Amino acid sequence: MSIRKRFIEMIKNGYPEFDQEKDSVEIEFEGGGDSFGSFHYISIWPSREGELDLNQDDNMNLLLEVIDAAEVSYNWNDAGTTGNIKYNEEDEQELAVYTMVSNEDWGTIYAEDEEGEVENTSEEVNG
Repeated sequence: MSIRKRFIEMIKNGYPEFDQEKDSVEIEFEGGGDSFGSFHYISIWPSREGELDLNQDDNMNLLLEVIDAAEVSYNWNDAGTTGNIKYNEEDEQELAVYTMVSNEDWGTIYAEDEEGEVENTSEEVNG
């Protein structure tokens, strides 16, 4: 079964009234720093009521496959990535993936406390 068909089945499992020819889907995701963040938001238009856990293992694995298949630029470890997956965005029944990658720089600040000892603190600087 193709990725697109598996994606549609995943959506129908959470939203049985989903019409793959007329409805559109948008799923947002984010990650960065030391690990992948999450698929944290789903929008279906026209609005549909239902429930779908995007971070459930099977669903997350499929959504990661969609991102990989789209061959977009992303990096969960050294740079933060935000983006979305859209289905049927312009009535073409296609999956589209959009990502934005930002560089993350990590640094350490050394400060002396009152007793003269060095205290280590870490600070994240996003560029």
